[in-house]
Amino acid sequence: MALKTLIDRYKKRRRDAGAGLVDAVVGVGLAAIIVGGPILYFTTMNNAAAGNASTQEQNTAISEALDRAVANIQASDTIKYAAPNELVTASTEVEAGKADNPVITRWVVNSGKLYQQVWSGDAGVAAYDRSSLPTAAAGTANLDTRVSVENLQLDGDLFTYTDRDGAILDVKAPKAALTENARTNPADGKKTYDIALVNIDLKAGTTSNGGKTGVVENKTSAAPRSVSGKADTAAPSAACAAVRVDTNAAGKPVITWSTLPGYTSYAVFRNATQVGTVTAAASDAQKSFTDATVTPGPVEVINYRVQPRNADGTLGANACTPKPWSPQIAAPAFKNSTVLPSADEAHEWTDGTDGALGLKKPRITLKWDAVPGASSYDLKYRELDPVSGNPLTTAFNSAAAGLPAATTTFTWDEGGWGARYEWFIKANAGAGQGQSADSAHITTLTHPAAPQNVNVTPQYGTGSDRLTKGINVITWSASPTAIEYDIWRYNSGSAGAVTKLGTVPASSPLTYRDIVPYGTTWTYYVAAVNDGPRGTASGKASSANPEAGVTAATGTMPTVTYQEPATGVVTSTAVYRGGALAAVRAAISQPNVKPAPRPVTQLQFPPIPSISTVSAAAGQTRDLDGANQVVWAPTLSATGYLPARVTPMTSAVTCLAGDCQAGTGGLTKTSLTDPAAKGTQFDYYVKAVNPTGVSVDFSAKVRLTQRPATPVLKTTKAPDLSTSGATFASTADADGGNDRANKFCTSATCKYVLSRNGTPVSTLDQPAAGSGSPLTWTTSSNPEGETVTFSARAKNEAVTNGGYSDVATTTVNTYPGDFGVNQWLGTPPARAGSASWQT
Repeated sequence: MALKTLIDRYKKRRRDAGAGLVDAVVGVGLAAIIVGGPILYFTTMNNAAAGNASTQEQNTAISEALDRAVANIQASDTIKYAAPNELVTASTEVEAGKADNPVITRWVVNSGKLYQQVWSGDAGVAAYDRSSLPTAAAGTANLDTRVSVENLQLDGDLFTYTDRDGAILDVKAPKAALTENARTNPADGKKTYDIALVNIDLKAGTTSNGGKTGVVENKTSAAPRSVSGKADTAAPSAACAAVRVDTNAAGKPVITWSTLPGYTSYAVFRNATQVGTVTAAASDAQKSFTDATVTPGPVEVINYRVQPRNADGTLGANACTPKPWSPQIAAPAFKNSTVLPSADEAHEWTDGTDGALGLKKPRITLKWDAVPGASSYDLKYRELDPVSGNPLTTAFNSAAAGLPAATTTFTWDEGGWGARYEWFIKANAGAGQGQSADSAHITTLTHPAAPQNVNVTPQYGTGSDRLTKGINVITWSASPTAIEYDIWRYNSGSAGAVTKLGTVPASSPLTYRDIVPYGTTWTYYVAAVNDGPRGTASGKASSANPEAGVTAATGTMPTVTYQEPATGVVTSTAVYRGGALAAVRAAISQPNVKPAPRPVTQLQFPPIPSISTVSAAAGQTRDLDGANQVVWAPTLSATGYLPARVTPMTSAVTCLAGDCQAGTGGLTKTSLTDPAAKGTQFDYYVKAVNPTGVSVDFSAKVRLTQRPATPVLKTTKAPDLSTSGATFASTADADGGNDRANKFCTSATCKYVLSRNGTPVSTLDQPAAGSGSPLTWTTSSNPEGETVTFSARAKNEAVTNGGYSDVATTTVNTYPGDFGVNQWLGTPPARAGSASWQT
C-alpha cells in the first residue's frame, strides 16, 4: 500500500488506523511524517559509542516507538488514562466495507522497558484491564503485548501533558493520574480531555562490543485530535461541530450537535453500539438525541458518537465524539433521621423503646434511601449557633467518607448537648459516573444539658392551710437552648414513678413552689426542654432523668468555632442567660457543661404536734398531785420536741426542754411531767423539731390546774346558851399558787364548801373581790348538847380529787336544851331529902 494512499486515507477518515496503519507507516522509513503535524526529534549520542551497532538499533527502536505513540495520540477518540509513565488511548480502525474496529493502546514503563499493549476488536476492548504491569512480550486473541524499547535510562517522566493554555498538567504524586472521567483531588480540576499536547521523552542506553556504553535520546510532542486539530494542515472534511452531551432531569444523557449541509439523517452510537437515528430537515440547525435506555450505573466508559448518513444509507466519513458522558447519579434523600431519645419528657430516656437503648447522651441517627448505582456515600456536617441557627463555620466537616454502598444509616454519639448541626450526604458513583449533588440539607438539635445548681428551700405555708402544709421552693440554673423546664417529683422515695408538677418557661424566673404536708420528704429533679429540628422532623426534646445514668463524663457542650473577619478561625465560648445567647467570648475555651441531672431531696418542717385532751384516765394529759402531766402524739419526721409552759394571764413562756427560740435540743419522748404547786394554773404547748427546723407553730394549748391548798378554817363564834348556831371564817384562795397577776378563779370556776359532820351545809362562790377575800359561814340549828365537826374545802378546775382541796376541820360544842319540872306521881322516894322533875 503506497504511503500517499495511507496518508490521504488517514486524513480523510481522521481515524487512528490502529497498530496496522502505524506499522505500515514505520515500515516505509518515514517515521518523521506523521498525520496531524510535524514531529521534531532531538537525538543525542555518546561520541564514544557513535557508529556502534547497538546505538543504531536503539535509535531505531526509539523512533518506531515514538511513531506509534504519536499516531495513537493524534488519532485517538479519547485518552483514557494519563500518568507520568503510562498512557492509554482509545481509537477506531475504519476500513471500507468492514465494521469499525475499536482499539485500546497502552504505553507503560516497567523494569527498565517500554511496553506497548493493544486490545483490538469488541472482545478485546471488553477485556481491557490495566490493573497489572506487563513483564514480557506475549500475544492472545484479545491482547498483543510487545517490548518497544529496552534498557531505558529516563532522566524524568516519559510523558508530560500540556493544556490549551500551555500549562503543564500535574499528574505526579500525591495527585492521581488523569482519567477520562475524573481524578482524585485534582488541584486544577482537569481531566484527560483537557490534554492539548502530549510530550514524550525517550532515553535508552547502548552497549558496544568493546564494552563501551552510550545513550540515545529522542523527544517529540503530539496533539490529540479531539482537542487541537493542529495535525491536519489540509482543509478538513465537513465535521459535526459543537457536539456536546448533557444530563437531563431524569439523569439521562442528551447529545446535541450542529447539522451538516446535505445530510438529513444521523446515527448516534453509544460506545460501538448504535442507539438511535435522528432525521433532520434542511432548516434544522441543531439536533439532539436523548438516550433513554442507558442505565446510569457503574460502567467503565460511556462515549457517544454522532455520524451522518449518506443518501445511499451508508455512514458518512465524518463523525464527532463529545466528551465522555459522566452520568450523575441521583442525590440521596434523608428519611426517618432523628435525635434519640425521640420523646420529649425526661423519664422517657429510660422508658419504652427509647429506654431500651440505654443512652447516656444524645444520639444522632441519620438514615437515607439507597441510591441505585452508588458505590459509597460521603456524609458531612457543620456546626450552627445552637440558638439562632446561623452557621459557625463556612466549611463542612467530614463525618464519614466512603460509607459502603449497602450502608444507609449513620449513628453519631459525639454531638454533645444543646448543639445544632447541619448535615448533607452525597453518593459516589462507579467509573463512568459523576458524584451526586448534595442531598437536601437537614438540621439536628441535640437535647439540652440538665439544669445544674438545683436547690430546694423549705418554707412555712401561707394562707388558710399554713398550719398543715409547707412550701418547697425549687430553683435551678439556666440550661443552654432550653425554652422551658419541667419539674418532676418522685411519687415515693427517690426512684420509680414520677409526677410532672408543672412547666416553667425559660423567660420566667427559674423557680417553682410545691405545696406539701409538713413532715413529708420529697425528691425532685428539673429537666430542660428545647425545641427545634430533629433531622427529618422537629419538636421538643428533654434532658435526661437521673435513672439514665448520665454523668459529667458522658458528654460536654461542643466548643463553638466561628469565622472572624480578619483573624481566621478562633475558639470561642457561647454564654447563655435565661436560655438566650448573652455573649460570645472569643479565644476562650468553653468550660465543660455538666449534663447530668441532679435529684434533690427535701424534708419539710415537722407538723405541729397534737396534745391529748385533758382526762382523768391514766397516761393522758392531766394534773397530778404536785405535778402536771402533758402527753402528745408522735409527729411525722420529728426527732425532738420543745414543750413550753405559759402563765394564763401574763402569757409568760418558760421553755421546759431545749431551746424553744433557736429550735434546738428538746425531748425525744412524747410526754412531760412538770412539778407544780397547789392552786396553780398553767397553759402547756409543744413544738416538733426535725433536721429541717421546728414546726410552724406550737400545738394548741392545754390548761392544767393544781387543786387548791387546804384552806384555814377558823371559828369566829361558837354556840352559847342562847343559840346553837356558830360562825366560821376562811380566805378565798383556790388559786393561791399563782401570783397576783395570774390569779385565775372566777365565781364559776372556784367554790368554797363548809360541811357539818361531813354533809355540806354551805357553798360560797369566789368573791367578786377576788382571791384573798374573807369567807364567812354562819350555821344555825346545830345539834344541841353535842360536839359538832365542821370542815371546809376549796375547789377549782383541777382533775385530781374533783378539784377539791384537802379538808380543813374544826369542832364546836353546843349546849343542852331547856329542862322542864313534871308532877310527881306515885310514892315519893324513900330516901330522905330527894326530888324529881319532869321536863
